[in-house]
Amino acid sequence: IVKRQIYADALLRHGDASLQRNQYERAQTSYQKVIQNNLPGADYALYQRGIVFGVQGKHVDKLMALENLVSRHPRSNYTPDALLNIGITYQSMNRPNEARQNLLKLVNDYKNSPLVNQAYIQLGLIAFNMGRSEEALNYYKQVFANNPASSEARDALKNIEEIYVEEGNPE
Repeated sequence: IVKRQIYADALLRHGDASLQRNQYERAQTSYQKVIQNNLPGADYALYQRGIVFGVQGKHVDKLMALENLVSRHPRSNYTPDALLNIGITYQSMNRPNEARQNLLKLVNDYKNSPLVNQAYIQLGLIAFNMGRSEEALNYYKQVFANNPASSEARDALKNIEEIYVEEGNPE
């Protein structure tokens, strides 16, 4: 068991070092070995694979790795990060429904995550872009309910002001 943990740690560290040196294929190989052998840290390896694919511009592969993490390791500390990344990636691919679905999973299933406000900001942006200003306002207001002093709250306030200005509302 100890050898297995040491081997997994060595692979993960090798993957991280390779990633830092922009050696993406080497990083992928190390992370993949952890995943294939179901070694400790497989959830982290899946997350990192997704990040590497994203850096390489391989958005479909990124989504597959991150969605695999969410389905295989729903209790992982990396799952909320994966859901946020999935949502943002789908948004960048102009697939708002898939983005919305993953962001809603984050805010509903991981209420205590520090990423919830970022998800609400993204949900507000999606709603606004779909012409649903009232829904967008509700998402932005959720940011204030969670943490009114956060940097996301400042972003939400700017977005609320933008909606009111665009709609000609003097409030």
